[in-house]
This record gives sequence, structure tokens and C-alpha cells, in this order.
Amino acid sequence: MPRLDQIRKQADDHRALAMDARKLNLENLKLVGIFTDLSRNYTDLITKPTYRAVMESDSRTIDGSILRQFEKEVEERMNLTRQIIVEAKKSFDNQLKIQKLKDTFFVVNEQLTKANKQRAFFRI
Repeated sequence: MPRLDQIRKQADDHRALAMDARKLNLENLKLVGIFTDLSRNYTDLITKPTYRAVMESDSRTIDGSILRQFEKEVEERMNLTRQIIVEAKKSFDNQLKIQKLKDTFFVVNEQLTKANKQRAFFRI
């Protein structure tokens, strides 16, 4: 019966790892979507007719108020992008740490199982 319990425990551990990997993959997909939206947001800003005219005009004829507005909108988007990048890094770092701990736990568990088998074998 101990062998059956051990096999069941290993199967449960692997199932948990698979579920965690699935969750991590879903989080990654969400982040990819967020970064895609951010990229589209920058593109929309640059292609806005008012700002496009500013970028295509001679630097001596640029309206200062439009330039300041453009700069303000770019800065807002840059700040948002930085915040999202920081959050994404935290998410990836934490998930990597959790995964490393689980991997270590699994390896130590395997070593313990092997040691118990050897101990039982040498007792006989």
C-alpha cells in the first residue's frame, strides 16, 4: 500500500504542476494582450490627424500647444507602459520562484523515495 500512496502522491504533484503551468500560460496570454493593446494605443496616437500633421510639418511651424498636448499624451502612455512592465516582471519573477521551489520539492521527494527503497532493500 505505501507504494500505491507514493504513486498517487507523485501523480497529484504532477497534476498540480500542470495546473500551475496552465495558469501561468493564461497569465502570459493576458499580458501579451495588454502589451498588444498598448502598442496599438501608441500607433493610434501617432496616426491621429492632428499629431500626424505636426510630425510631417516643418519644425519652425509647429504649434506649441499641440506639441505640449502630444508630449503629455506620450508621457501618460509611457508611464502606463512602465507600470505594466513592472507588474509583469513581478508576476514572472514570482511564478519562476514558485516553479523552482516546486521543482526542488519534487526532486527532494524523489530522492527521499529512492533512499527509503534502498533502506528497505538493505534491511531484508
